[in-house]
Amino acid sequence: MQRTLTRTGMAGAFAALTVASVLGASLVAYADNIQGTITDSVSGALVLEAGTGKAGAGGIRVIGTGGDGDPMCNIDSGDPPLVLDIVTPQGITASPDPLTLTECDNTFTPVYFTASSTAVSGVVTVTIQSAPAGGFDNQVKIPITVTYPNTAPKVSVEGVTSDLYEIGSEPTPTCSVIDAEDDPITIPSPVMTGTLTNGLGTLTATCDYTDKGGLKATTASATYRIVDTGKPTISHVLSPADPNANGWFKTPVGIDFTCADGGSGFQSCGPDTTLGDGADQTYTGTAVDWAGNTATDVVSGINIDSVAPGISATLNPAAPDGSNGWYRTAVQVGFECADALSKIDTCLGSTTITDTSAGSATGTATDRAGNTATTSVSGLKVDTVAPTIEGSYAPAKPESGWFKTPVTVHFECDDETSKIAGCTDDTVLGEGEDQSVSGTATDVAGNTGNDTVSDIDVDLTKPTLAFVGDFGSKHYFGAVPSAPNCIAEDALSGLVTPCKVTGGGTEVGTHKFTATAIDRAGNVATTSLTYEVLAWNVKGFTSPVDMAGVLNTVKGGSTVPMKFEIFAGTTELTSLSEVTKFAAAEVTCVGSDVITDEIEFTVTGGTQLRYDATAGQYIQNWATPKKPGSCYRVTMTARDGSSIAAIFKLK
Repeated sequence: MQRTLTRTGMAGAFAALTVASVLGASLVAYADNIQGTITDSVSGALVLEAGTGKAGAGGIRVIGTGGDGDPMCNIDSGDPPLVLDIVTPQGITASPDPLTLTECDNTFTPVYFTASSTAVSGVVTVTIQSAPAGGFDNQVKIPITVTYPNTAPKVSVEGVTSDLYEIGSEPTPTCSVIDAEDDPITIPSPVMTGTLTNGLGTLTATCDYTDKGGLKATTASATYRIVDTGKPTISHVLSPADPNANGWFKTPVGIDFTCADGGSGFQSCGPDTTLGDGADQTYTGTAVDWAGNTATDVVSGINIDSVAPGISATLNPAAPDGSNGWYRTAVQVGFECADALSKIDTCLGSTTITDTSAGSATGTATDRAGNTATTSVSGLKVDTVAPTIEGSYAPAKPESGWFKTPVTVHFECDDETSKIAGCTDDTVLGEGEDQSVSGTATDVAGNTGNDTVSDIDVDLTKPTLAFVGDFGSKHYFGAVPSAPNCIAEDALSGLVTPCKVTGGGTEVGTHKFTATAIDRAGNVATTSLTYEVLAWNVKGFTSPVDMAGVLNTVKGGSTVPMKFEIFAGTTELTSLSEVTKFAAAEVTCVGSDVITDEIEFTVTGGTQLRYDATAGQYIQNWATPKKPGSCYRVTMTARDGSSIAAIFKLK
């Protein structure tokens, strides 16, 4: 069948659905002029009562207008039915659900709604689960209002289980409310009536409640009486709190009573008091509460002594037995004590005074109550110890035990108590062996002390010293004899070691030997011997070389024999080792005295230097450089440092 969908004022190609509520009047909503409209019969809110099971009804239908030329709207014979799912608010149940419609007409199919106890108000809608061909306009919106039933609340007084309570154990009344509809419930506090005096009397607790729906509960009340059947308590504190270990106080004792009553409270306590001196005293205090109950506290055995004991001192010996008001023996100080009431507990201070310039002693008497009295003796001067004396010497003793200077013996005296009255003066010791000095110290009290400084050895004299043999005053280089020996003696302390010779020398020049001797005291004796080491006498160069500033002319590249002799005094030397160096140095020809270059050549151990025994002279062959027009100075140096030189010009 060909279908044409006509829309009037709609946004989509859907059939309209409307739900009607059936609560008294029939309410009909008419669809727009379109092919098929799903509509309902409810014009206002559908009211349901929660939890009662009472149903509210509405109707749903499909209106066919024939606007598309089809008198059967969208549901034709043989078409599948229109199946609608009914969507409800929380706690709302629809029946039937789903709803099946097979035709379009003006008859509403009823749908019944019930509300559970937890249902909420809202809007019912439908959705199309399945439908025949064509479009439907869904216009179903059924508002549902959920109402709840109200019952009267119940109220009671809780916490009161008796009509008689001991004070201090009173109940705490509270109100209890039960209401099926109110949640939450604001619990009221009970209203208390009645009058208490000192916590005693009769009270009534009353509870009322009106629920949110305006229903009032039946008033509840409970009445009870508070009584006091217990006795008060009484205790005391002492000030001071406790006696001493002997059971005595040394000051007046205050007695302060403290009363308590766990019920009505106390109306009188005591009275407090203060006790003075006396032994084994007693006092009683009483407590009375407001219910007339009483209790007593007996304070006994109080011993009080506030009077100090007596004390006096004695000395032994009674007077100083030394010089200048000093005791030279220890002074015994004793004390005697007495007390009339609590009697003496301790009598302290007896002592022995020794070695002090301001001795004193204090005695203390203490009675059994702890009262004290003191007396003192002072200004006692006691020195029982001899003064100290210690001898010393200066300078300090050498390691050898012998001094080489006079020794001063000094005594240091000291006395810590009466101080020094006399001390031996210094003594100076001169030369001598195993000397000693004694000293004495005397203090102001007359005590003495002694000390001796001994084993002092002093040697002020140097040893005697001399060289052995005749060494001579002049020697040629290379012929200096060995160092001479020496001899020394010391008559008192003796020599530390044999005498020793140092110094001297073998080089050309003046030299000195020194002989030294040291005795055990450290005295040093010295003597010296001076001598001269003479240089060798060098003769040459001889022919063909000229000396004395003559400029020798020779052809470059030729060999020149350099001839010379060396004498140590009158002794001619012949060993090649006596010549240490030959050197040829280029010099400026003008004046021939400016060295421009120096060329050394070794002579010792070489083949060029020789000693000609027949001619009695040394010969050194010099191969001249091939450098015409240049000038050279040729120098020979002997082992003692002596030298000779000749000047050459090459051509």
